[in-house]
Amino acid sequence: MLIECPFCHATAKISEDKDGAKVRCSGCSKVYVAHEKGSRAKGGKGGVNPTTLGIGIGTVVLIAIFAYVANNHEKPKPEPTPPPVVQAPPPMVDNSGWEGEYVKCVRSVYDMTLSMNEGALVKMLDGARIGKRLAESAPADAPKPAEFETLDAAAKQAFLESVAQEMMRGTDENSPHFWKPVDGRLLEPFDLLQLTVEITADKRLEAGSTELPVTRKFHWGLSRPDDKSKWKVWSWEHFVTEEEKRLARKKTKVQKVTLEDGTSLFQAEMRHLDPYPDTTPEQVAQVEKAIATMLDFTLRPKENNLARDELVAIGRPAIPLLLNKFFEIKIVDAEDDPSLIHVNMVYETLRRITGYDPGFTAMPGQTEERRTMALKAYFAWWERKGKSFTAPPPPGKDLLEDLVTPTERDKREIEKSKQAGGG
Repeated sequence: MLIECPFCHATAKISEDKDGAKVRCSGCSKVYVAHEKGSRAKGGKGGVNPTTLGIGIGTVVLIAIFAYVANNHEKPKPEPTPPPVVQAPPPMVDNSGWEGEYVKCVRSVYDMTLSMNEGALVKMLDGARIGKRLAESAPADAPKPAEFETLDAAAKQAFLESVAQEMMRGTDENSPHFWKPVDGRLLEPFDLLQLTVEITADKRLEAGSTELPVTRKFHWGLSRPDDKSKWKVWSWEHFVTEEEKRLARKKTKVQKVTLEDGTSLFQAEMRHLDPYPDTTPEQVAQVEKAIATMLDFTLRPKENNLARDELVAIGRPAIPLLLNKFFEIKIVDAEDDPSLIHVNMVYETLRRITGYDPGFTAMPGQTEERRTMALKAYFAWWERKGKSFTAPPPPGKDLLEDLVTPTERDKREIEKSKQAGGG
């Protein structure tokens, strides 16, 4: 039979019994399995093994099946992404209330006055504004203090320490060391450099005290030179509520006293009066300016008298402010004491406006006691007639009617005078 080399394709003849035997090619010397040329190989190189072919086909089919299943099988849904954790904002603090920086600033001042911490308290004081406030509230006849900014460092320190001492040891009933703050709030309007804080405070009572609890409101003024600086205090005053005013009016009693000559005179306790409710702020300012001018004796007498005439022309709105000034002036009882003239000027102006004259004239040697008696008589007039005052009494009307009760002797003298005069 004819065989062919699978490598170089050289042919050769061999006997048929050699079919499948290994032979060496005479052309290329390579060994191969002999098969008849043109016949299908049964194995060896160059043939395809049926088992190997089946395994390959099966493997391809399995891969196809797995790919189909993988692509058509419902995939599990991914786990939902949890929402992001939101941090809760810090609790809001009402900066205008008890825990706000403004009320805390005033509360710290109360603590300093109670603990007698003078050094810390001095640092909390606005000396320039305090000095200006004290100068404006000083009596017109008092010497004008030097402005705080013009003082040297030692004088400034001494001034601030004196203010701190008054706050820590003062005897005034509204001095901060007597009071314990229990509530507070920022009052409108708000300003970056100046504001007002209202403090509600209870009076500090000693253990075992029998005094009744007292609660008051105080208005504190805070200021700072710029919005980067710390707040300081410059004013603190008792804010009189409507309820306190009502109670004060309820406590005010008019009493009748008998003088040495037997004449009876109504008296009432002295106190600071508010302007009439219908008095405008412009009228209040006008009256205050006129009073200051009337009592400024560095001016010419003509200017003093013109200011007095202006007050008489203003009339009713000037009465409470004149009574307050009458209340403030104290007689020192010295010959060169200007308070004597001040008292007479105020008293005469009140008499011309109201038509009421309790018979008082300030003169050297006259005691403060007499001034107080006349002032109490005017406050009795205020309680009985002043609140509803509209105009002075008509000419000829007894100015002391309802305020001075004549004795039997006075009545007899009046009758004699009428008979002698033909009336």
